[in-house]
Amino acid sequence: MIAFFGEVDLGSQQNKNFLFGATMVFICAITYAGYIVGSGRLIPKVGASKFNSYAMSFACGAVLLHFFLFSNVSMFHLPVTVYVYSFFMAILGTVIPSYLVAAAINRIDSGNVAIVGSVGPVSTILLANIFLNEGFTVWQLIGTACILIGVFIIGKQK
Repeated sequence: MIAFFGEVDLGSQQNKNFLFGATMVFICAITYAGYIVGSGRLIPKVGASKFNSYAMSFACGAVLLHFFLFSNVSMFHLPVTVYVYSFFMAILGTVIPSYLVAAAINRIDSGNVAIVGSVGPVSTILLANIFLNEGFTVWQLIGTACILIGVFIIGKQK
């Protein structure tokens, strides 16, 4: 939230849907947190691979249903490179990481996975600075410090 409020610029005409988009991202964060917590209870009962396979299948079905209902673009007439890139992005950016997260939840509990996952935004800011030449804002540094302090405190308690 600290980093978010540092980036808010409601006066710009470009950002007329900014709050709607930010709200959608916040809802996604809440539902993902629910997924992580809920999976911590289900994975020991069902198994990491089976749970993840079910979750990925339902997510894929929902995305395809949404695409077919709300898109007027055909996905069957695209250049071959689009399919190749999409395949590798799906495997390397979604399937493998989701199985690794499920395996981690099975081994170290969903709470610990959430703690480790909180380093993700920090690494994103750092990588954006290195590879995209994005600058650090004071708000990002304050938010990063809060995350790292929180992870340190929780890590010390366990």
